[in-house]
Amino acid sequence: MEDQLTTRQPDEAVPAIDRYFAQLVDSELEAQFRESRFDYDLQRLRMAILVGALALAMFAVLDYAVISENLTFALVIRLVFGCLGAVGIYALTRTSLFRRRIEAPAWILLVSATLNYAAINAYCDTPDEYLSGFIIILMLLFFMLPLRFKAAVLMGVISTFIFSVVMTVTREIGTGELLTIYSQYLVTLFAGAFTSYQVNRLRRQEFIGERQIAEQRTKYLKLLTRILPPVIVERIQHGEERIADNIPDAVVVFADVVGFTQLSANHSPDEVVNFLNNLFGKFDDLTERHGLEKIKTIGDSYMVAGGVPEPQSEHVASAARLALEMVKSAGECIGPDGRAATITVGLHSGPLLAGVIGETRFGYDIWGDTVNLASRLQGSADPGCIVTSSAVRNALEKQFVFHSIGMVPLKGKGDVEIWHLLAQGDEKAEIS
Repeated sequence: MEDQLTTRQPDEAVPAIDRYFAQLVDSELEAQFRESRFDYDLQRLRMAILVGALALAMFAVLDYAVISENLTFALVIRLVFGCLGAVGIYALTRTSLFRRRIEAPAWILLVSATLNYAAINAYCDTPDEYLSGFIIILMLLFFMLPLRFKAAVLMGVISTFIFSVVMTVTREIGTGELLTIYSQYLVTLFAGAFTSYQVNRLRRQEFIGERQIAEQRTKYLKLLTRILPPVIVERIQHGEERIADNIPDAVVVFADVVGFTQLSANHSPDEVVNFLNNLFGKFDDLTERHGLEKIKTIGDSYMVAGGVPEPQSEHVASAARLALEMVKSAGECIGPDGRAATITVGLHSGPLLAGVIGETRFGYDIWGDTVNLASRLQGSADPGCIVTSSAVRNALEKQFVFHSIGMVPLKGKGDVEIWHLLAQGDEKAEIS
């Protein structure tokens, strides 16, 4: 009873469409489909009503030319009951009672059109060819009215039965001609039902496809926000193809695991990876808590920035607090050798460049002298120490405790004055 769509994601159920009634098997999903199309279907219904009214008015002109008996009756049916009735049905679609019941006005429209057309052909001297005009009503039903397949078929069968009975009872028509006309009704009924089935099925397949695309897009955006800052993701969604920013004031934190090369050589890959996942997971939580941006990991190195991609008022202080907590958190993380982890940290603030690099494997990265100096500071640090530049010390000297190391030669920088960051505020710290 259920027909599964051919397009399927691995391990993901695709909503089924009933093969007999061309509607979604899941009634809740079917309701969502109909709700999603409501405004469009309502416009189609109103258009069908107006087209029907226009057709009645045009056939009134033909009535005037070919009907000699009871012409007034025919014109009254066409113009008064038909056209004014269509206007009344159109008005119903704008009421609260019928606005959410699209099929009710459609029923009224079809039954009214059938009865009006039957009355004209029953009581006026219309030519037998007029009887084939009922096909126009069936076409209006199947091709213009926004109906579910089973409703459209039911309406078509009932209206055809009504019209056929009325004509058989009220008119004297030869058997051969009558069978010819009724066979035309039957063919139109089958062709219209087939079309209605295909249209209803295709619309639901389109709905399922759009729904799957939306779900995949949501998953994609969730994955993207784990790779890039949310602000950058938003800019990409708005169409920016090249993202490169000049950040006038930022802070960079570099951390590196002490003795990692030897550790990785002496233990299995699983043990090493689990250790790094545990350690960097703690760093991720700390970084998010302090409102900073994780840039990347390179082997056993962990890189964080503040003031990017958007300015922050206290990003240098937040970075200093993060560095202190990272050292403490690393000491609580036991490595595969059974020892507490130890890290070295470098901290520097200043201008830098930031942007998204890559086409297939892209990432948000930062460059510039500020980044290079932070890396050099980390490389000069002793195990368990946080080394900062004078820029950081000058910005935070009233909030944190520093110890001067003096002028130290750094690769590519010459002699640079550096400081140990020891603690925040009045906290006591041992100076070795």
